[in-house]
Amino acid sequence: MAVTELKGHGIVGALAVLERITTRENVDKILALSPRTGPMLRSKQIVASGWYDISLYAEFTNAMRTVLGPDISRRMGVETTIADVNSLFRFVLHLFSPESLAKFAPRIFSAYVKGPRAIVEKSDAHSMQCNFHNFAGANQGIYEEFTAASAMFVELGGGKDVKAVIIDGGKDGDAWVRFLMTWA
Repeated sequence: MAVTELKGHGIVGALAVLERITTRENVDKILALSPRTGPMLRSKQIVASGWYDISLYAEFTNAMRTVLGPDISRRMGVETTIADVNSLFRFVLHLFSPESLAKFAPRIFSAYVKGPRAIVEKSDAHSMQCNFHNFAGANQGIYEEFTAASAMFVELGGGKDVKAVIIDGGKDGDAWVRFLMTWA
């Protein structure tokens, strides 16, 4: 099975978002429940420009879900995407239609994840079906976060009433997820 790597920016960025949206006590609990990732984050061994085995983020995601509940995955997808999209980039996003932004999913995905691929299976003016496949080591929390992030990207670009729903796969142990994103 192929190795999946996540850009360090995604892990470091997730910690920064957690520090903003929850208490220091909760962040400390999450780091304590992450025996490999927690010490690496505390000692700044994970750097934004590096690539890291997805298992580190899967461990961190499981700890977040244990401490903050399963809804944290979708919230992290939204919050980390908003944090990544600065005001200039947000202006540029509005130059594209939601449909064209949705078609950028494979390129955006490859900027954050090495190994798996994103494939737009079908797309029209108000929806897109996408498959992230060969995503070895991802867990349900990661899949929920990435689908929510995809929807937030389209929303930041002007999509209205954007929804992303996992329609197949995306569970712990699955190496792929298929989701449907719709917008008005």
